[in-house]
Amino acid sequence: MNVFNNNDIDRNRWDSLVEQSVSPKITSFSWYLDVVCPQWKAIVGDDFSWGFVLPEKRKFGFRYLIQPFIIQQLGLIYLNKDFNISSTVDMCLEYVKSHYPFFDFNINVASLSTDRVESRLNNNLLLNLQQSYEAIREGYSANVRRNLKKSAESGIIVKRVDNFDEIIRMFVDDKGDKVGWNSRKSQVLVDVLNVVKAHRDIEVRGAFSGDELVCGAVFIGFGGRWTFIFSGNSDKGRETSSMFSIIDSFIHDSVNQALTLDFEGSNDQGLYRFYKSFGAYDEKYLRVTSKIKKISFGS
Repeated sequence: MNVFNNNDIDRNRWDSLVEQSVSPKITSFSWYLDVVCPQWKAIVGDDFSWGFVLPEKRKFGFRYLIQPFIIQQLGLIYLNKDFNISSTVDMCLEYVKSHYPFFDFNINVASLSTDRVESRLNNNLLLNLQQSYEAIREGYSANVRRNLKKSAESGIIVKRVDNFDEIIRMFVDDKGDKVGWNSRKSQVLVDVLNVVKAHRDIEVRGAFSGDELVCGAVFIGFGGRWTFIFSGNSDKGRETSSMFSIIDSFIHDSVNQALTLDFEGSNDQGLYRFYKSFGAYDEKYLRVTSKIKKISFGS
């Protein structure tokens, strides 16, 4: 295997690997990683037949691995369906253990038969879009149906919108203080959505009460997978159950045109139930952590 520092990675070969890989994810492209984790590195197999992202950060000369903002999971990228995933992941984690005293990040495997690192399972929910809208709607829970009716009776109209700035502002006003949001995160989010717009598909949908935007969501697409990457809501949006209508509208327009809607979560039980209520199925992935659970860089 080969380990490449950020400046040494052949981005054309890396992006070709992502493009052709089994179960590719848009968040593994070099141009996405460059925005959210500018110091990322990679372990790469011979002839770029596989790769493993190392989400490195550095502070005061200390190198560590941490899950980047606005990426759910990284891990192994490979070309061959018969590839030996387990032994390769073990090899990569051996490298991680020997080079990074502190690490805490998510990888795209659901099991790990090793005591090399500490790990725990996380939830991700996916919806199969390769069926009719009617069939998908049959799988909606009674709660989804009630909320869609409530949204319709409230006069909510879902439309495609041209930009995501207002949705980000809505999120910051609604939840920013609760989740420790800051201007740097807003800028990274704007930058990554702009780079996605330049390279792949992006769709922004808003729920309107008259002319007022009350709720919005951003979806990014690649390789048959649409990812529900970000959303913003308001008091009126919640009162009118507008997010239910946005997701239902997106599903309606995407069936048999894409493979999967990736909800990207969640371990939060409320969000988990919400996504699952649309008929989504659970796909586990792993969080791997070092023995050291906290690092401090002083004041």
